[in-house]
Amino acid sequence: MTFINKLILGSAQMGLDYGINNNLGKISFKESQKILSYAFTNGIRDIDCAESYGDAHKVIGLFHKKNQKKQFKIHTKISNFNINNFEDKISDFKESLFTKNLNTLMFHSFDLYEKNLKKIDKFLKLKKDGVIKNIGVSTYTNHEIKNIIKDVRIDVIQLPFNLLDNSREKINLIKKAKKKGKIIQARSVFLQGLFFKDYNRNNVIVDKLKDELKEINIISLKNNIPIFSLALNYVSNKEYIDNVIIGVDGINQLKQNIRSINKDINQDIVKSLERIETKNIDFLNPITWLKYGNEE
Repeated sequence: MTFINKLILGSAQMGLDYGINNNLGKISFKESQKILSYAFTNGIRDIDCAESYGDAHKVIGLFHKKNQKKQFKIHTKISNFNINNFEDKISDFKESLFTKNLNTLMFHSFDLYEKNLKKIDKFLKLKKDGVIKNIGVSTYTNHEIKNIIKDVRIDVIQLPFNLLDNSREKINLIKKAKKKGKIIQARSVFLQGLFFKDYNRNNVIVDKLKDELKEINIISLKNNIPIFSLALNYVSNKEYIDNVIIGVDGINQLKQNIRSINKDINQDIVKSLERIETKNIDFLNPITWLKYGNEE
């Protein structure tokens, strides 16, 4: 079985410094172009971006302009909604991305979606006109997912899902969403690189999840599966996950992910992973990390 067609390339690091385990900072323009080219050549056809990802739209657009036979399907997010300049904003998106249409236009937060429930007809018009294919919402909590499932206008739910953020309640909600015809995009599969941090180092955020990270390491070593492969394939193997968003800090990491994507995970390993109980659940949300910074 191949899962390469499930992958969506994340572009946050192409536009700004991003991720707790990213010591290299924002990816250079030259490296970003190499990443985009390698991803497309090796079967990745979708890219995740956002209005708030710094230069990401521009970086992708310049790639499209130079490589007109290599056009990614765009999944992007708006961070603010002004009904008076909405069409202009989407035109700017298309121009900067050098694309004719958007596969998914997404509210970057549940709050933004909730504040604009009566204005979604603007999205529906764009959908009718073929400017966008899907309408989506980026979520963080089970409460948000639960509410969006009810909205027949929403096609895509983007949500965090990984080795620790995989509660039974969340899985049941995802399955319910699938029955309602929603497309499920999983992000934070590496928890912004937290899974690769040394759990013995003195880091405020790591300390909050130290026991859980230690258990993941034990399972990884016991089964001779690298953590990045375990994390990626645990999510991609789930039949109820349609897409898996992966962020990379360079082309070598992308190559590593592509080499690892088609590994089956034994169900005994899955069960051992899903027995891990996360005590500090709030720390599964990177927004919680902001007040601690990234200091050792």
